[in-house]
Amino acid sequence: AFAALLTEDGALLGTIPYMSPEQVAGDEVDHRSDLFSLGIILYEMLAGERPFQARSASGVISAILREPVTPVSRCRKDLPAQIEVALNACLEKDPSKRLQSALSLLEQLRMLHREHSSGAVSSGERYEAFAAASSGPVRRPVSRARHLLASHSRSLMLLTGVFAVNLVETTIENSVRDRWAIGRELGYRLAEAAHWFEGSVTAQAYDAAPPMVVYGYSISYFFVLMALVLVTGWALVRSPERRPFRLFALAITANYAISLPFFLFFPVPERWAYPESGAILLSDLWEPFLIEAFRPISGLDNCFPSFHVSLTVVVIGLCFVFRLRFRWSALWLGLLVIVSTAVLGIHWVTDISAGLAAGVLAIATALLIERRFSRLATVF
Repeated sequence: AFAALLTEDGALLGTIPYMSPEQVAGDEVDHRSDLFSLGIILYEMLAGERPFQARSASGVISAILREPVTPVSRCRKDLPAQIEVALNACLEKDPSKRLQSALSLLEQLRMLHREHSSGAVSSGERYEAFAAASSGPVRRPVSRARHLLASHSRSLMLLTGVFAVNLVETTIENSVRDRWAIGRELGYRLAEAAHWFEGSVTAQAYDAAPPMVVYGYSISYFFVLMALVLVTGWALVRSPERRPFRLFALAITANYAISLPFFLFFPVPERWAYPESGAILLSDLWEPFLIEAFRPISGLDNCFPSFHVSLTVVVIGLCFVFRLRFRWSALWLGLLVIVSTAVLGIHWVTDISAGLAAGVLAIATALLIERRFSRLATVF
């Protein structure tokens, strides 16, 4: 009889208008459910009404599960846009897209405090109340770009370190590769195996290639990937949380760490550098300087696995993980980049296949680091 009085598994407890979607659905909840409830409270404080309303409890539950949030700016025209961004991040129905910690919300409020602190004295009571509610000293206003750089400084340092290591490795490789006969011999044996594996797959009709094909694939290889990396990185930097750009930095670092041992100990020459392949570097028909200018960031004998391909996979993967608006465009442009690595006579089929695997493994490694070593991940 006493057991009948106890709360059963899956029972709905709490005040329904302040529950998260996973809570009203009876799913497993964690701290992110509390962040959703906090977002409802903040919305009510700012707008004077709750974001999800209905005449019955079942109607409120349906609204929490399915209906989008009415922008708080419709009720409060005077609110800074950053508050609405942070509030919407709290009220994401999918917990994986929601703010992952209350500290992230606090950082957003403090950032807004600093950005508007110059107007605190003269703009009236509204801002003074907001400034009093957010802890932290009043500072001189700085640009949003500086705030973004400051909040992601450790991740940017990590990426800078990867670039520096690659630059040093490339410089050393350039100075010793002609003397390292063993490595050169091993590389050509591996190229021979890659050539045998391709068989008749290799396209060799380069002399007949139209100029537009040369220009198009060269632009894809040398510029499109760079643009995708920069645009994706900027989109993740502008996220209300640090997590997206932190994963971006961790994934690129993991990608390079996976590839570096192969670059050092299995220096496979590129397809155009192996005479038996019959290939030429197609981009040289446009501008021979491009390949040399690209060396500091691409390495020399880094043919296997293709870092170009693996980096493309990392960018596309993160676009879909965080559901960026241009994710489908990134997918098609990324596929064009991958195809260009073969058409231009740079990478073997084996390089491309290994690059695809390395990119997926890099994303999985970054996610694993964040989940298993949360303290280490939060440093960035």
